[in-house]
Amino acid sequence: MIFYFSGTGNSLHIATRISRSLGEGLISIPVEMNKNENTLSYNIKEGGYIGFVYPVHAWGPPKIVLDFIDKIQLSKGMPYVFSVATCGGEEGDTTKILKLHLAKKGIPLSSAFTIDMPNNYIIGSDVESKEKILEKLAAADKKTDEILRIIKNKEHDVFNLNPGSFPTLKTKVVNPFFKKYALDIKHFNVDDNCNGCGLCENVCPLNSIKVNGKPIWSGECSMCLACINRCPTHAIQYDKKTINKGRYVHPDLV
Repeated sequence: MIFYFSGTGNSLHIATRISRSLGEGLISIPVEMNKNENTLSYNIKEGGYIGFVYPVHAWGPPKIVLDFIDKIQLSKGMPYVFSVATCGGEEGDTTKILKLHLAKKGIPLSSAFTIDMPNNYIIGSDVESKEKILEKLAAADKKTDEILRIIKNKEHDVFNLNPGSFPTLKTKVVNPFFKKYALDIKHFNVDDNCNGCGLCENVCPLNSIKVNGKPIWSGECSMCLACINRCPTHAIQYDKKTINKGRYVHPDLV
């Protein structure tokens, strides 16, 4: 089973490639979490695979991914467990946090990887050039091929990560600040370009958007920025931080 979380398609692309190559089912973490069950149980075949594919948010795993892991219950089997974190550069101590949450559930992480992907966090910096995006996507596919070789051989203790500089400082200081202050929905707004198509409501992983003429945000936010980046008219903004910036969506979703 390949569990994934994706806002603009980067992690979905990687998860889909891995799922097809391994012949494992592809399971959306938000869809599972929307079941609102205290425990999420899965039957794992002996010798099978468990994969977690997800983006890095401010040098840490998205809250929804950790909440999901805290809920899962696996049948008695001995799967090969791996993770793939997609990010725009550095992952900090992201994999360490994921590994700790898995360990609390009695699930050992066999190997883990980081894949550099195009930036979609346009609240911080603008999207990269088309040339840079294509370069990153090609490199990501090449790295996925290597990851698949390692996974199929069931190699253990392969941690091909990109923690970057001062990873622990960034994860322990910046990530909690991000979770406390940067997930506020009140900063989302929509301009007159909105045509009420409802795509933002459909792609929000936490079901926090309702469109009644125009979108209204309520509840929690994962800051995946699917609503902003995937809006066909570029009508959604986050304060003034995204005005005049480009939008990024993985080519698979275009």
